[in-house]
Amino acid sequence: MLSKNIQDHGNDWDIHLPYLLFAYREVPHSTTGLSPYQLVYGRLPRGPLALMRDFWTGKRNIPLGVSSSIEKYLENLRQNLEKVHEIATGNAGKNQAEYTRRYNLRAREKTFQVGEKVLILESVSPHKLLKKWMGPVSIIEITRSHSVLVRMEDGANKEVHVNKIWPYIARVQQVGLVFEQDEDFGDLHYAPVDSIRKSQIDIWEHTRKIEEVLSFQQRAELSDVLGKYSDVFSSKPGYAKVEGHFVRVTPDCCPKRLKPYRVPIALQDEVDRQIKELLELDLIEPSDSDWAHPVVCVAKKNGSVRLCIDFRLLNSFTIPDAYPMKIARDLLYEVGKANFISVLDLTK
Repeated sequence: MLSKNIQDHGNDWDIHLPYLLFAYREVPHSTTGLSPYQLVYGRLPRGPLALMRDFWTGKRNIPLGVSSSIEKYLENLRQNLEKVHEIATGNAGKNQAEYTRRYNLRAREKTFQVGEKVLILESVSPHKLLKKWMGPVSIIEITRSHSVLVRMEDGANKEVHVNKIWPYIARVQQVGLVFEQDEDFGDLHYAPVDSIRKSQIDIWEHTRKIEEVLSFQQRAELSDVLGKYSDVFSSKPGYAKVEGHFVRVTPDCCPKRLKPYRVPIALQDEVDRQIKELLELDLIEPSDSDWAHPVVCVAKKNGSVRLCIDFRLLNSFTIPDAYPMKIARDLLYEVGKANFISVLDLTK
């Protein structure tokens, strides 16, 4: 309360201090069950509002004289103080034992490791009551059982007690899962890993499915073609023999590393597996680029998970290429004239 009073009133905090103290002293304490005013004076506090309420409602008249002697008043005051002291002592003992029991249920010994990021409680002004959590800073040494040596932001080293440090948890954005039918993200560009299970297509398994349509000679010719070009008809993604892909961006574009999205716990194992598989297939590699885009998990209708990358920031700076699109109906007319229609699966 004192810190709040200083923040609200600044240098005039001492002027408002008496009002703050009276408000604090007239409220019953949760431990003793009695107000501090009652423990000191042996009677209930009567503030300005209480006196005005009783006077307006006619509950009590303001006394005009003293009806008892000073000796009688002091004797009654002493007896009242003894009674409230006895009550307060009993209530305090019971409540303190309960507070200790509840606190110990969740109390844990603070432990930190060298190199761990933490926040420290530091003063932001010469006033000792104005303190804030600063950081993060790194722990460079465990000096004692309850003290650590940290590296400050200005490069200086400082020994801090564990009661004044707190583990630092990096903030992440909350979008980590979208569904396949969602349209807020636009086109979802995903990693080609969710359907990769075999290194090569089983030729005979595919020809067996169409043996009723083709003759024996045709099946034999098809098997020879599939066997000759097995590297093409493979479930493992290959490499395009091109020079590379370049993205043209606007002049005001600058690299930026976005924070990762939080991945749901139920999907973390599947995400780790797919990333490991992409690394083994040499489709991705570790990078220290100045660009970083978060991964988005897309829940498919069949219950599987597809990994996508959120490139919306890069797309906002991309200069699109003007390619004329053909009319889909004209393409269907051209395909409809063919005797055989082949479907090309690009091993998604």
